Parts: sequence; structure tokens; C-alpha cells
Amino acid sequence: MRKLWLAVALVLAMGAASAALASTTPAVERLAGANRYDTAVVAAHEAFPDGCGT
Repeated sequence: MRKLWLAVALVLAMGAASAALASTTPAVERLAGANRYDTAVVAAHEAFPDGCGT
């Protein structure tokens, strides 16, 4: 009987934790360009605003 209660408590704890994580929505910023190449340029500028050295 003790194992049953432990299993129930574990399931309830996991359910409560996942519900708390699901309630937070991440901030999303949509990037767009005239075509897929322009969109790639916009994404690159967003990721590396100062450029990247090679």
C-alpha cells in the first residue's frame, strides 16, 4: 500500500510541475523578408548584430 501512495504522490507532483511549466509562454518575435533569402539575412542580422569574424 505504501508503494501505491508513493506512486500517486509522484504522479501528482509531476503533473503539477508540468502544468506550471506549460502556463508560461515564451516571447516570440517573428522575422520576415521578401523571400527566403531576405529572411535568412534578417535572421543572421538578428543573431549577430555586430557581424561575425571569421
